Amino acid sequence: MNKDGAVSFIEMGTGDKEKTVAFFSALFGWSFSPMDDEGNGWFDTPGGRIGLHINDPGWEMVSFFRVSDLEAAMATVRELGGEAGDIAVAEGFGRFSNCKDPQGMRFGLHEPA
Repeated sequence: MNKDGAVSFIEMGTGDKEKTVAFFSALFGWSFSPMDDEGNGWFDTPGGRIGLHINDPGWEMVSFFRVSDLEAAMATVRELGGEAGDIAVAEGFGRFSNCKDPQGMRFGLHEPA
């Protein structure tokens, strides 16, 4: 079911890619797919993808929520006192925006391709 507000994917940051990949692969049997030459990529999990950003220990985990109209959702975030970052595009995956609620809690919006 593709409803707005459903968890679309999760992002996590790490200071040590090899340790993070080894840990979650051993813990849950997740496979890791590299995305670029820098080492970023994603885990394939039973619930969907979890993106991994290397050299990014401050990120921790951030949930991205599915929306059918990214610009409209970003405008609503701003109208409600939150922040919506620039639109980023991942070829074949869709468009997304990093956001914060009015208290600074991080989340994201994702419009699938």
